[in-house]
Amino acid sequence: MKEGITKTQSKMLQGLAILMMLYHHLFSTPEALGTDYYSVLNFNGLNVELHMAWFFKLCVGIYAFVSGYGICRSFASYRKENPGVSFIKCMLVEYRMILKQLLGLYLQYWLVFIIFVPIGFAFFKRTFDFQEFFNNFIGFSSSYNGAWWYVLFYVKALLTLPLLDGLIYLCKDRASRIIKLSLYGIILGALAVLYIFYKDILSYIIEFFQPAFYLCLIMGYFLARFNVYELVYKLIPQKLLFTLGIIGLILVIIVRVRLAKDASSAGLDFAFVPVFAYGFCVIMNLLPKISKIFLFFGKYSTFMWLVHVFFYDHYAKNIVMVSGISTVIYLTLVVFSLLSAMVLKWLFDKLSGIFKKAKIC
Repeated sequence: MKEGITKTQSKMLQGLAILMMLYHHLFSTPEALGTDYYSVLNFNGLNVELHMAWFFKLCVGIYAFVSGYGICRSFASYRKENPGVSFIKCMLVEYRMILKQLLGLYLQYWLVFIIFVPIGFAFFKRTFDFQEFFNNFIGFSSSYNGAWWYVLFYVKALLTLPLLDGLIYLCKDRASRIIKLSLYGIILGALAVLYIFYKDILSYIIEFFQPAFYLCLIMGYFLARFNVYELVYKLIPQKLLFTLGIIGLILVIIVRVRLAKDASSAGLDFAFVPVFAYGFCVIMNLLPKISKIFLFFGKYSTFMWLVHVFFYDHYAKNIVMVSGISTVIYLTLVVFSLLSAMVLKWLFDKLSGIFKKAKIC
């Protein structure tokens, strides 16, 4: 990848991630479905389907990694176009970028919310509680849709990125490097004090940031910040690089499958995702027709993420599960989620166009 991960490749990764997510949510905890089904991938007592679903938890790390990578590229682009910009102004601009990114997600989230949540109150006897409703509306709770937990994580994680970026770019001379090292020392010292005297608070902080996925986002940021993929491309012959990429992807799959003990295993995904992403992009370069499929799903991945739980766990469970065959169940959920996402994206684009013409946003 001469230019690192491109926007097109990011979309392909998101397309892969959403297909992994749907499979993971369906089959990673079979008893949670509350219904029996025939497992197509069950050989001699080995439930391949279950281990695939555990592996597909990697989808969350892929989303976080791509976000960190893309946002770092946006920061770098602004700094390149404005080389003399002050530190304070740069931080303000970066936070404006982050808020724009978050607003974009929230507008899509709220569109899904105002369409799908009332259905639960009107037809599925969900009890209305204002506090619960409000917390779900702002993304601070995911009791209406379990997959919406990522909204709050995304907000928390993105708001830290300008601070991280500022620390890295702040120091250009010896005096500022001393300041930066002092800041790092203070942070590490504070963490040490918390660990020694206030372990409960440190545990809360760790749980708050969900480090397994936060590290994936940070890894994406650092690989973009230091042009790691571009450097590797320059240092290693292209044919060998393709071979290493494919081998790396295969090794990630083997090692992660062996390490995963349950549906939530994700502790080392920050190390797995960069290698997996590179190998996937290498393969897609060799298979342009298949890459278009992932690119297509990437286009609708956000809305598919936001709506799919409503179909298999709330409003259309009987229809999704009617076949009783795992592969058909999965394909049914993909179709339902994709069709609804296409409609939602069309509606979102139409509303965005109307608001822009009216100069509302």
